Formats: sequence, structure tokens, C-alpha cells
Amino acid sequence: MLKKNLNKHVSFQLPEGYELEESPLPSTSHLPTIFPATTAAQPIAPVERTSPPRAAKPIAAETSHLPVAAIQRQQPRTPVVPPMGQTPSVPSTALPPLPPLVRKPEGQAEAVIPPIPASTPHPALNPLLRPHALTYNLLFESNIATADRGSLTAYQREQPATNPAVRRMVIMPIWSRSRAPPAGFPKRLIEVESPVSRASPVALVNVLDAVHEWLHQPVEQDAWSRSSQEEQRIAGTAFWERVRRAGPPFEQERVRVQGLRRIDYLGDRTYFGGLRPLPHQPEIWMLDLTPATAAR
Repeated sequence: MLKKNLNKHVSFQLPEGYELEESPLPSTSHLPTIFPATTAAQPIAPVERTSPPRAAKPIAAETSHLPVAAIQRQQPRTPVVPPMGQTPSVPSTALPPLPPLVRKPEGQAEAVIPPIPASTPHPALNPLLRPHALTYNLLFESNIATADRGSLTAYQREQPATNPAVRRMVIMPIWSRSRAPPAGFPKRLIEVESPVSRASPVALVNVLDAVHEWLHQPVEQDAWSRSSQEEQRIAGTAFWERVRRAGPPFEQERVRVQGLRRIDYLGDRTYFGGLRPLPHQPEIWMLDLTPATAAR
């Protein structure tokens, strides 16, 4: 049985140049809704006006308190829909070796992260999250994940992801051992927390759902234009195959208008290959993304 220890918080140091991207939290529709107590409405005394009311002027939404990422998310985005058949020709670019690091913009203050000893170990990982333990195609939601004895039980899904249990995990997707992620596949880290509360331990299902949600985020238009010809070919082929598998025509159209997703850049490497500890970084785990032939 995995032992829970929620009081321990481990600080960590990001690999140079990496930054966190918090993944969308999984759905909490299965949780009970707590309704606030209702109170009787109080009558409002009429206000005598001595002059006609003035038309209210529209007030612009104040966004100075929001982070830049939040303001950018408010802007409408046009989905990227790759053309069918032959993708547009773009100059091929040489890809640098892994790991290319996301550099923060010049002038942006660096977060002060206290250093940790290089010998600090990772917690023990749930056996089902280790390499070759699960068969899970990330094109679909996590309820299709299977282990040796079939589908995961509710008990297995809710087990802590580590022992001792932790409140947060950071995952670094590994697209390839020899090539850098393409332009449409962000070189960022996935932060995983429990959707129940920040004091709850990260469960196995939280890890699977967070990775799935991160991979199904839309691709920016400029990322598509910066992609090499080979990357566009792989992503475009995977996109139209995903549209074809959607089912009836109305579902295919729904998937098509949503546009390109990060997972399309993986081609056939859409399987959860398991987590491995990143040396000397206690909270960071490397995620292998593999083809179906290497999934188990």
C-alpha cells in the first residue's frame, strides 16, 4: 500500500531555461456540488430621482492585474486547419539535438528558486506509471487505459502517483531521443496537481488526465508556419486521420473546425510510455511518448 505524506514539500530547481506550463485541470463534474444556503430576498426601498438617469458609459475590462498569458488567452484564436493532401512547401530546417530549452524573454525577472542537494532522491513511483506498465493511447481520455489485467479499476485510478504522496508533480514530455520537439510541440513542463484541493495528493488519474489535456491544446498559427516541411507532413497526416476516426460526418466536422492539436505533431507516437526520474531534479519526471509497437 502506498504511504501518504502530504506535509513534505520539496523545492526544486528547473533545468536551465525551462519554464512551467500549468495544464488544464481535469473535469470535476463527478464531485458532489455544495449548494449555498438560500436566504429570503430583502425588499429594496425605492430611490427618488430628481433628474433623469444618465446613460452609463461602457467600462473597459481591467486586465492590468492579470498575467500576460491570461490576457493573451482572452484574444480570439483562429484554429489551424492543415490542407488535405500535400502540405505547403516550406524550407526545411535542421533540428538541434535534445534538449532545446525555452528561454525566457529578455528583461523578464527570473524566479528565485532555492537550490537543492544533487543527491535528493525522487519519491517511489506508482508501478502503473513506470515504463511498459500501461497501454494508453493519449488520443483518447484516460478511461481507456489498461494494465495487465484489463481496464484500470476505480481504486487503481485514485491511488497516489508516488510514495510518499506529493501535492505536485512536474513532467517533461520527451518527443524523441535524438530530435528536438517540432515548432508546434511546446518545449515546456507540465505541472500536475489534484483537482480536489491543493492539499490532496496527486493521484494516478491526475497524471494521465493532465498529460492528455496538455497534448490536446490547440497549435498557434505561427507555430504551424515555423514548422518544417516534414513536421507539417506528419502533423497534417495525423490531423486528417484523427478527423476520419471521429465517426459520423457531424463529428468529423466538429473535430475539423477545432483545428490542429499538439498531439498531431507526434504522428504515431501517441502512447503513454511511462515516467522516468530526471536526474538531480526531485520533482521533475520525464515522459516517454512511444508508438503503439513499443507501448507495452
